Amino acid sequence: MDNHAFYGGAHPHRTWLSSRADFLWTKASQSHSFRQSCKYDSWSDNNLVPFGVGGFGYMSQCQFYIEADFDRYLTRVEAGDKPIWKGVALLEDDLMRRTVMFALRSGGVLLSRFPREFGVPFEKYFPRELEILKETDLVFISNDGVLSLTSAGIINSGAVSLLFFSDQVLDRVAYNDSRIGTRRPTSWKSTITRQRDGTAQVRKCTLCFGEVGGPRQ
Repeated sequence: MDNHAFYGGAHPHRTWLSSRADFLWTKASQSHSFRQSCKYDSWSDNNLVPFGVGGFGYMSQCQFYIEADFDRYLTRVEAGDKPIWKGVALLEDDLMRRTVMFALRSGGVLLSRFPREFGVPFEKYFPRELEILKETDLVFISNDGVLSLTSAGIINSGAVSLLFFSDQVLDRVAYNDSRIGTRRPTSWKSTITRQRDGTAQVRKCTLCFGEVGGPRQ
């Protein structure tokens, strides 16, 4: 899909549907991948309506989550209630991070557009994150200035996204689930720079976050 067309924001009011089973493992030429790109196009501030247990949604700069417990979900639906577990109104910093995380999962981050949207260059706002991702070959910048995931970055897209989580979000996640309280990205750089030899590097990266490559502890 053409990056310039993708970032043109031709459908600012379009609503996309989401489910937990919706992943990015298709070829870019397939129609499903086009739907994924539109779903993750956070530049256009599209509404994202979730269906089913554990889905997440986005409307009017608010992000919300559907009940992840099936019994609670079913009880609320049968009672005619909206099965929303919790939600949060996103601040400017949250919107910037969300834009980057979602754009990396679709057409990439058009670096020249970032300061137009948020008033600050991407490289200035996320210098540490960009340094880590470039050092570990998880991203590359094209000739037209689009920051995209490499093949290794696609495999580790969950870990890449985690790098852009704010401290406040990580604290909330750790509070809700103490099992991932030690999986903050503060140790990612030192862990990866000791493993600069291809596959071992990527495996060490993913294990550090409990993502692809090993079970959660």
